[in-house]
Amino acid sequence: SNLLNGPGKLFLAYSPAKNDIALYYSHDSTLLAFLRGKETKEGEIHASGPLHDYYYSRHNIRYLLEELLHQYDFLAPEQIADGKLNGRKVLFMPGVNAMSDKEVAAVKAFLEKGGTVVADFLPGECDELGIKRAKNPFSGEKNLLVLGKIFDDKDPAQRRQIFDLLAKAGVKQILGNNDVATVPGREAMHFVDGNMHVFAVLRNQTRSNDSLEQTFRFPLKGHVYDLRSGKYLGETDTVRAKVPHGEASVWGVYPYAVKKVEIAAPSSVKGGTDLVADLSVAVSNGTPGKHVFHAELLPPDGKTPRFFLKRNLIGENGKTRLVFRLAENDPKGLWTLRVTDVMTGTTADRKFTLK
Repeated sequence: SNLLNGPGKLFLAYSPAKNDIALYYSHDSTLLAFLRGKETKEGEIHASGPLHDYYYSRHNIRYLLEELLHQYDFLAPEQIADGKLNGRKVLFMPGVNAMSDKEVAAVKAFLEKGGTVVADFLPGECDELGIKRAKNPFSGEKNLLVLGKIFDDKDPAQRRQIFDLLAKAGVKQILGNNDVATVPGREAMHFVDGNMHVFAVLRNQTRSNDSLEQTFRFPLKGHVYDLRSGKYLGETDTVRAKVPHGEASVWGVYPYAVKKVEIAAPSSVKGGTDLVADLSVAVSNGTPGKHVFHAELLPPDGKTPRFFLKRNLIGENGKTRLVFRLAENDPKGLWTLRVTDVMTGTTADRKFTLK
């Protein structure tokens, strides 16, 4: 897998960007929907009924948001009650029929602060024990949009409605793209560390079969690299790309260009001792951010190195140290240390003799 050549390490080292969207995951409503339904077997969901509507409404809003190139965080009832809605802009409530008084108060406070809430049906019909309230606590609430039907990612009108609502609420797409209201099968992700940004668009081949070349707009301008091909695309905030079926396109956006990878290592190493090499990137301006280096040792026969001769290293401020123990019975001769900056595809070689 190409993930083993560094991107996997990158996605672990970088944090997902903060999301403005929350998705209410109501365990009490799950139980209530099951008790109200006619299902009798574990995992069974009828073609209609309370459990069907709850399950598919929650499932569909996930696809809908992802294909609009947004991401979200699930919030449990306890998190809602504890104020985890603070800082969010939009809350989606699929099938949330059962809510405690604390949950109701937290959502109302979110609405009063200007937050937007979108629900399939009017939420909070029952308390957390499933007992129906005399009056729904959300009747007449401003900024609460009730669709009157389950969320449906395949409904063109609803896709456009949610797309426009998120824009009005000030929620920006991870990558700007106007095709998403009509073009399914893409999902965007944003990873960040300081002023270093990595964006990915995944292609779900089960939900799309088109061959569109699309324009994607980054939320900032910078030096852009295609991480899959290792190409520099210039200083820009826009790319044109065909995302491969079942794969992903990945771009890095940085405040500088990488000029070269530098390797400081000895010219010879004795078998049974450590090869110690200092790795770094030289950049066009400023201080380098967090980089990932893929290092591999090529033996004298030049064959593709096995997995145990490869390393993925985190380079804070664009530099790190490789310490690699060479075995006494490793083949003697001229070896090559090859280092690739995963963030840009820039590669450098350093020869050394194993004695």
